[in-house]
Amino acid sequence: MNKNILFISYHFPPDAAVGTLRTQKFVKYLPEHGWKPFVLTVKERYYPSRDEERLNDVQDALVERTLFWRTPLQVLIDLRDRIRAGKATPGAPASPVVGKPAKHGPPKCKGLKRWLVSLNWFPDDKLYWLFPALPKGLSLIRTHDIRNIVVSAPPNSSILLAYLLSRLTGAKLVIDYRDPWLLQYEPSQQAFHPKLILDFQRTLQVRMLRHASAVVTTNEAFRSALLGEHAFLSPGKVHVVHNGYDSEDFPSNFQRNEGDKFSISYLGTFYMQRNPANFLQGLALFMREKGLSSADVEVRFVGDTEHAVGSPVRTMIESCGLRDVVTLTGKVKYARALQIMCESSVLLLLAPNQPYQIPAKTYEYMAAGQPILALAQDGATASLIGSMGCGIAVDPNDVEGIRNALVRLYEDFTGRGRGFVCNAGVFERRNQSALLANILERINA
Repeated sequence: MNKNILFISYHFPPDAAVGTLRTQKFVKYLPEHGWKPFVLTVKERYYPSRDEERLNDVQDALVERTLFWRTPLQVLIDLRDRIRAGKATPGAPASPVVGKPAKHGPPKCKGLKRWLVSLNWFPDDKLYWLFPALPKGLSLIRTHDIRNIVVSAPPNSSILLAYLLSRLTGAKLVIDYRDPWLLQYEPSQQAFHPKLILDFQRTLQVRMLRHASAVVTTNEAFRSALLGEHAFLSPGKVHVVHNGYDSEDFPSNFQRNEGDKFSISYLGTFYMQRNPANFLQGLALFMREKGLSSADVEVRFVGDTEHAVGSPVRTMIESCGLRDVVTLTGKVKYARALQIMCESSVLLLLAPNQPYQIPAKTYEYMAAGQPILALAQDGATASLIGSMGCGIAVDPNDVEGIRNALVRLYEDFTGRGRGFVCNAGVFERRNQSALLANILERINA
């Protein structure tokens, strides 16, 4: 069997984005099953944040890096910003267009402007990557006789690129959804896009799903929702390959927090609806009830955490009287982030209004062996935390519930009970990559 396989992934090392890790680990571990990965991605300069150490996992893969074309609207906005910057500071150099970080969602606008923005956000702002990437992908497939394509999404426009390559070459297509696309629960996307554009997106998605040889999701709730929304999909065509953790990434000589200070850490970004305000209120109530101070409790927000839902996080901290308790740390390298997880007493997870998604860091949290406080409604994340017994899931809006959970976790910490430790071995990246290998074997049998 021909086992050359092309991964199409906008996010790929050395990109420091969390979306990089899934494809990175597939490329690392699939060769153990005889597969030879090739990768189609963008040039390194387009990544706003980089972690060069991630390249260690993918040294043996042939990686084709292409130019990235911004949408016409983005180019116009860049031109406007340059003109404004030139007027404000004559003679100052304009900021470069390439490598400009993208927003996490479409901008808010109305009327004709809404239509224009929607057309430039169809289905996202990475659509124009298709133009430089399509000829490069065709060359890769034909030169190396590649028979299988795995596309990682989002960005969902990458699926269109992979679909076209599959149609033009006959290579089998596997769609790997890291996050849902156009499921009915996504009100923000549906409120932004005009109905005609949404209908066209759905038509396009259905065509690509029908063409795919296999569809991969990240958890069972997501898989069930996808099958429920698209009755033409057979259960045997839609699979679950979880995100996971790689034990080889964890420090071999780390020290778990066995001291007297109760240390809570959040690692990541406060984006979308992830807001620490209710956690901070619950924390203040918990500390008041227990008579604790900054000598007893510390909280670290590590990553892009200066703002949440448009508000300064430091203001939230000060309004709860927690200035001496909570510290904000900037972004750190992936290896350092794993070390912080292992050194903490409790790991904070925010997953509000995401019934079919589990934040990728959840699996690394479990591997770190520390209890998890998950602020999530009923859904995939809360179900995983409950079934694994690795922590406590609380509704993000339940401040009193957050306080009670912190009391339980603190009592477990002071009693050295370690009552929330689980065996997360099934989620090793090596094991999850083996599941993908089995799917690929099946569609090529």
